[in-house]
Amino acid sequence: LIIKNTLIGFAGKDIYEYTLPSGITNIAPMVFSLNKHLCTIDIPFGVRTIGYQAFWGCEKLIKIELPDSINVIGDSAFGGCESLVKIIIPNSVKVIGDSAFQYCTQLEEVTLPDNLFATNSSIFSDCNNLKTINSPLMSKDGNYLIIDGVLVDYIGRKRNSKCIIPDGVTAIAECAFYGNKNIINVVIPHSVTDIGNGAFHSCNNLISAEFESPTPPKFGNVAFYENTH
Repeated sequence: LIIKNTLIGFAGKDIYEYTLPSGITNIAPMVFSLNKHLCTIDIPFGVRTIGYQAFWGCEKLIKIELPDSINVIGDSAFGGCESLVKIIIPNSVKVIGDSAFQYCTQLEEVTLPDNLFATNSSIFSDCNNLKTINSPLMSKDGNYLIIDGVLVDYIGRKRNSKCIIPDGVTAIAECAFYGNKNIINVVIPHSVTDIGNGAFHSCNNLISAEFESPTPPKFGNVAFYENTH
């Protein structure tokens, strides 16, 4: 169902592969949400926005072709796509919403655009198999995604006795370290002034957090909640 160049409904029951028709400029929120059959989808050039939760819970989706026309990927747009292993996000994308790929539990590799606007929340929280983010926005060690001074995601998967956040980071985004079981100690530099909601939520092996600044940063809700140590 397409109204004014916006895809607002999809009734393709039992369709496994689909190419959206040309002429669409927007995919409305939740259009494909919880579709249990869709495995591959090709989004044509001309689409500019993907709405929030547009593909949420498409648990069999393994392949997505994104065109160079897309500017915005909405909040939780691909959250819960449990079969997705790899995705390339084109350079045309400037905004990736909060939790856009949350719970993509098989996701291993992502290629990001060169220029993104900072988000207030993790993009890849609970993506526990994510090994590589190809982006100039990654720290030199390949562990931290930092956008405009905000530490958005941490993908270090090796058990680390001391996780040292790079100097110059000014804020830690909501859920940036959520559920990471590999962090034992964390060192937070002078430059950090804000720690978002749930930033270290459920980091069950975290023993200590060392703050280099004598002035504590602003803490969001449940920033260190459910850290059993």
